[in-house]
Parts: sequence; C-alpha cells; structure tokens
Amino acid sequence: MSYPIFQHFSPIWKELVTANTVDETKSAIVHICETLGALRVSWTDRHFNLGDKGSMSVVRHHHNHACLDKETDEMLVEHYIDSPLPPPDYRNPDNYYGRALRKDNLLRHTLMPTDNRHFHDRLLYNYQSMAHWNVKEMILVPLPGLDLQDNISTVNFVLDNVPEPGMEESFRLASQMLRTAWNLNHTQRVKRSVQLSQKEWRVATWAIAGKTLEEISIITSIPARTVRHYLYSVRDRYGYATVQQMLIRVAKDYNIDP
Repeated sequence: MSYPIFQHFSPIWKELVTANTVDETKSAIVHICETLGALRVSWTDRHFNLGDKGSMSVVRHHHNHACLDKETDEMLVEHYIDSPLPPPDYRNPDNYYGRALRKDNLLRHTLMPTDNRHFHDRLLYNYQSMAHWNVKEMILVPLPGLDLQDNISTVNFVLDNVPEPGMEESFRLASQMLRTAWNLNHTQRVKRSVQLSQKEWRVATWAIAGKTLEEISIITSIPARTVRHYLYSVRDRYGYATVQQMLIRVAKDYNIDP
C-alpha cells in the first residue's frame, strides 16, 4: 500500500514512500512514531479506510471536536474534491494551527502547522509531557513538503483511553513533537531540489551575509518589496516554515560562506 501523494514530502517520510504493502506501511509508521518518542504504538485498519468514520472524532480549527458523519463527509468531498489545498499562512505569528482538507481519503480534516516558533525551546518539555500519555493509536498524514501547492497536511495522533477533557492537550503536544522533529531533520536530509534564479541567488547570498532588506535592495538595485518576495518564494519552494531555515539550507546547497 503506497500512495503517490507521499512522493513530494519531507524525507522523514521516506519509509512511507517505499512501503509497498500494508504491513510495510504500518511498520514504517510505527518506526517513525517510536523515533519521535512514542512509548507504545499499535495499528488498526480503520484508521486507513475510515470504515467506522461515523464514530471517529477529528480535530478541526481551534481544536473543536466534530464527528465526521457520512453526510458531512460526502458534502465536503463534493465541494473540495477539485479545489487546490491552501498553502499555510506563515505571516501571522499567532496562527499556529489551521485546517486543511485532503483529497486522498485518509483523513480530510487535519491539523495543519503554520509556524515553528518556540518549538525548539519546548522540545524537552514536549518529550517529558508525552511520556505521561498512554500513546497507542495514531493517524498519520504527511507534513508540508517541497511543493506547498500540492498537499498540505500534518500528523494527527489518536490517543487511546484518554479522557475527552485531555484530548486537546494530547493533540497539541503530539503535533508540536512532530513539527519539531521535522524542523530538526528536514535541513539535513532533503536533497537539493530547488533551483534559484540569478536574482534569487544574489538576494539569498546577501541575506545569508546578514544584510537587511533595505541593504540588499541598495546593493542589488532590487526594490525591497521584490527582495522580500524572492526570499518568501524560495522559502515556500523549499517547504520551510521560516526564511531563516531556508537560508541555512541555501548556504549548504550552494556552498555559500556567511
């Protein structure tokens, strides 16, 4: 069981890309979850085929819980099946979560990360906090990949035997863990796949050197607004959450010495 949708996503999902059978897919998911610090992981097929979706709780915007009943599901599919998924909004520093609708039928309502602020500082806290949860069952869908216009999703953890009042905290901690792991691994593991234009390369080079937008504009004779556009465009094509992450990667890919 392999899905073409996985081919554009971060190499943290490489094991999912190469999984050709149901057992290989389950094994890859369990391995990834255990690598992220999950104590115990089990699998039930209903999470893939949504056979009992009438009783499945899903997380929607702002962690509101909703039952994905058959009528609502069919309505969403009919309305969104041909609509492109929206790119994440990185401009709002308070917009950590958003909602994405998927086309591939794994789970259409997903919790979507839109920023990575503070996650590195909270990594140790997250691991310690997750140790207190009885993590057994999980739903996996990919994180933002190299092409943000393709499919934007993330990982939803379903925690077994967790009281309803604690469900919001469970999803929040699990989602933060996964985003942190993606941020830490993405730079080192993705092969170069983004080609920069000459102007983009010049702008990135000066940004890596620590120049401000205004300074880059003066040096390159490119309007500051266009300089910002170039930086954001390259960031989005790499699939990173911040310009800083992108600049680190560009410096590595193009051997640029700060």
